[in-house]
Amino acid sequence: MTTKKVNYTAPAVIDDLALELEAEILGASAVTEDTIVESEGQKIETHDFTDSSFNQVWE
Repeated sequence: MTTKKVNYTAPAVIDDLALELEAEILGASAVTEDTIVESEGQKIETHDFTDSSFNQVWE
């Protein structure tokens, strides 16, 4: 089995392109002094697994 050496040429940057937007991408996410933030909270469920009926015995 012979090993053939392969020459590798790294990719090169050919051209640059500058883009300008007409509006901010995250404009709706911007927070200003007039912004009102309301939190809905998070539902919490409490489970009690101290009862032995929760455990399963495999034979």
